[in-house]
Amino acid sequence: MFASMPASIAPLRLPPPMRLLLHPIGAGSSRELPNPEEIVIENARWLPDNQRVVLFGPTTRARRRGFVQRIAGGAPVAFTPEGVEPPNWWAMAVSPDGTKVTARGPDGVMGLWPLNGGPPESLELGAGHVPIGWSADGRRLVVGRRTRSGWSVGFFDLATGRLQPVRDIAANEASGLRATVLA
Repeated sequence: MFASMPASIAPLRLPPPMRLLLHPIGAGSSRELPNPEEIVIENARWLPDNQRVVLFGPTTRARRRGFVQRIAGGAPVAFTPEGVEPPNWWAMAVSPDGTKVTARGPDGVMGLWPLNGGPPESLELGAGHVPIGWSADGRRLVVGRRTRSGWSVGFFDLATGRLQPVRDIAANEASGLRATVLA
C-alpha cells in the first residue's frame, strides 16, 4: 500500500493499546497500570474510593466495553458486555458510592451499569439528555440537553423518573462558537 510513497516518508503505525499512567501530585514517580487486554482507552474516570478507575474502550480483539481497574495493580476487569459505551466522549457519570456508571447499551438504551457486573438499570431519559453527574446523595442524575445556543441542565430523579429543569446555559456571543461541552 505504501510502496509508491517517497523514501523520505515513513508511515508509522502506533501500537493500539493506550497507556494509563498515574502521575503523583508532588514528589514521586509515575507508574503505568497494566493493560494486557490492549484496551484503546477512550474514557477514564477515578472512582470515589480513589483506589480504582473505570475505563471504556475497545480492545484489539473486541468491541468497546467497560472495565474497572485497581490502581494497586492487576489487569482491568470487564463489567459490561461488548457494545456498551459512555453517553458521550466527555461524559461518564460515576455514582457517589462508586457502584454504578451511566452508559449506553448495545441496544442504544441508556442505563446505570453496576461496576460489579450484571444487567443495567434502564434510564428513561428524554431524547438528547446526557447524564453528566450525580447529586451528592445519589438519588438524582444531573443531565444536560444540547439546545440551539447552549445547554439545558436539570435533575433526573431516579425514583420517580421525573426531570426537574434547573438552568439554561448559553454563550453571550455565539459567533465563532463551534462546540460546547458540559462537564
